[in-house]
Amino acid sequence: KLKERFPHCPVVVGDACSLPFSEASFDVVLTSYVLHLVDDWKKSLQEIHRVLKKPNGIYLACSEDSSQNSVSANLAQLWMACFNDLVDSEVPKAVNDAEIVRELQAQGATVESFSTKEYSENRMLGEYLDGYQDRIQSLYNSIPSDLFERRFEMFLCGVKRRHQEDAVLSRKIRINVHAATWNRRNR
Repeated sequence: KLKERFPHCPVVVGDACSLPFSEASFDVVLTSYVLHLVDDWKKSLQEIHRVLKKPNGIYLACSEDSSQNSVSANLAQLWMACFNDLVDSEVPKAVNDAEIVRELQAQGATVESFSTKEYSENRMLGEYLDGYQDRIQSLYNSIPSDLFERRFEMFLCGVKRRHQEDAVLSRKIRINVHAATWNRRNR
C-alpha cells in the first residue's frame, strides 16, 4: 500500500533489529509510535545508532502521552482481558518514553526531549471501533486469524454490554519528540 501511495519513495522492508543498511548511511532516522512494538527494542536502538552518520547524525523518536476518560480506560481493560493470555509476556517492550530515553543515554547518546503539540480528541465509540480491528490485528500477527476473530468478538460483546454505541471517548494527547545524538567518541 505504501508503494502505491508514494510511488516516488523507495520502500524497504526489514527487521528493526538488523537494519538492511550500511554503517553511517543516514543523517536522520525517525521512528514514530513504533519502539513499543519491537521485540528487542534496545537492539533496535543500537541498529539506529549504527546506521547514523557520525558525528552529526540525529535520531528522532516520536510518541504520545494521553489521558483517557473512563470509557477509554475500560476499553483497554477489556482488550487486555481478551488478549493478554495469547501474547508472549516474556518479550521485553518499551512501555514508556522514560525507558527509551534511559536506554539511549546508556548507549552513549545525548538526548533532548520536547513536546510539539497538545490537543483533545473526542470520538464516538462506534466510529472508534470501526477501524480498530484491522489496526490492532497487525500488532497481534502471531495469533492465528480464527482465534483473533473469536477473541475480537468477545471484546466487542464486552464493549456493547458496558457502553452505548454513542458513548464518547475523550483523550487529551501530547506529542513528544526525543532527539538523540552521538559523537564519535561514543561509538
